[in-house]
Amino acid sequence: MRQIIFKTFFFILLSFFFFNCATYWNNRRKDFQDIFTVGFEAPGFGAGLRVGPASVGLAFLGGETAPGKLDKGSGVGLRGGRFGFYKSQQLTFFLLGGETFYSDDVKYDSDGNPEIEKGLPKLNSERDNIKSHKSRYLTLYFDPIKDRRKEKRDDVKFAIIDELAKKTDDPAIKAYLPKREKKPHGYSKSYLFQVEIYAGIYYGLRLGFNFAELVDFILGFTTIDILDDDVN
Repeated sequence: MRQIIFKTFFFILLSFFFFNCATYWNNRRKDFQDIFTVGFEAPGFGAGLRVGPASVGLAFLGGETAPGKLDKGSGVGLRGGRFGFYKSQQLTFFLLGGETFYSDDVKYDSDGNPEIEKGLPKLNSERDNIKSHKSRYLTLYFDPIKDRRKEKRDDVKFAIIDELAKKTDDPAIKAYLPKREKKPHGYSKSYLFQVEIYAGIYYGLRLGFNFAELVDFILGFTTIDILDDDVN
């Protein structure tokens, strides 16, 4: 009887270890893929360079899209830590413009329409939702003061309540934790550290490197997740 109990306990412990180990290495693989961007897109015309939220060039990629509809521009390659097809739309007019990006794994409602939230379709993968973005260039410098203050207050409130919940070990306290928006400005934390070049004559090429994702990948081996993108 003792042997049966011991073997059962050992089996459960071993299964738990391998499950978490697989999750750990899957997150490390995704973090590594986040560093690089290599994509082929169409339609697209022109060329440009983006360093963080600032972009320079003259380019129009993806075509126009009707409100509430999916973007027309399509791409394939490695982008947002994911290999496969994605949707991409971008306008760069010297220092002005903006862009939209999300994977093609879109969530649809019962009527077959894409579920749209804050100008972006919801995706089936939580991690893909984190990496998708919709932004206008240079908005970092025009971020309203009241929004920045509210964001800081929520961060302080979250830290205090989270620390209190850990000390008291009372799950009821966690109910008072404020909801943290991972993309308060329409893009993830890593967006501000992306360096990217793109060019095309109908068919285009996009190449990029992200310095924050590189740091996140290295620190990830110690289970530190500075970009909050490790998803179980």
